[in-house]
Amino acid sequence: MTLELGKYTSFVLSAYVITIVLLALLIIYVLWRNAKSKALLQDAELHKDA
Repeated sequence: MTLELGKYTSFVLSAYVITIVLLALLIIYVLWRNAKSKALLQDAELHKDA
């Protein structure tokens, strides 16, 4: 199935690219924050036991 977008092709494709980039950045940010939070939690648990 091929869509003919005519003069709007560049706008539609750029919107797709921007959306994919923003989703990728959001996923990377969430994974980074998760790793940072896990490290802080593990550090806090180690200091609590000492």
